[in-house]
Amino acid sequence: MPKNKCWHPDCVSKEWPSVRNVQSKVSLTVYLPKILPVCFFVVCVGCSPATHPGAESVSLTLPSPPNSATDQAEPVGGIIGTWEATQFGHQVLTTRPDGTATIKMSLTPLAAVLYGRQVTLDLRWTLDGQLLTQHIIGGSPSRSVEKLIAKFGDTQKFRVLETKRDQLLVAKALADSHPVCWTAVAPPNQ
Repeated sequence: MPKNKCWHPDCVSKEWPSVRNVQSKVSLTVYLPKILPVCFFVVCVGCSPATHPGAESVSLTLPSPPNSATDQAEPVGGIIGTWEATQFGHQVLTTRPDGTATIKMSLTPLAAVLYGRQVTLDLRWTLDGQLLTQHIIGGSPSRSVEKLIAKFGDTQKFRVLETKRDQLLVAKALADSHPVCWTAVAPPNQ
């Protein structure tokens, strides 16, 4: 859950609609002073009512991480194929079952000044539960690839928030970021 966002179940389901579809859940009890609205971001995990006199208990249900081999393996088939997104220009991502991928980017005019109008990245990817890791192993033009690696690093990690036949929703794993929606261009067999 992004920092400074509400943990109230209604707000969580509005922020990430896929959370409503999670069947395996964990409970978290949070104690809030009575003067604060439920949607104010205050978390005292592991506290008791005695710790915060005048506080009321709010129980929240949050999704738990995958805990079985089937939970972890299920999304893999859902990310193989050709996808497109329009963040910072137009990107086409092709993921293959052998763990390789190619992303072809047509960058916005501002980004093109720094990296060039067209950039292709060759990637190696892994999926561990809901954590998608992409590692740059090459690409062209090489000067643009070197600049991108110098600025952003050669490895990026994403949380897979939702997979559907025609949509892949991911967000940066280690940062508060807006989810990026990739739309299916071609199924894996094309």
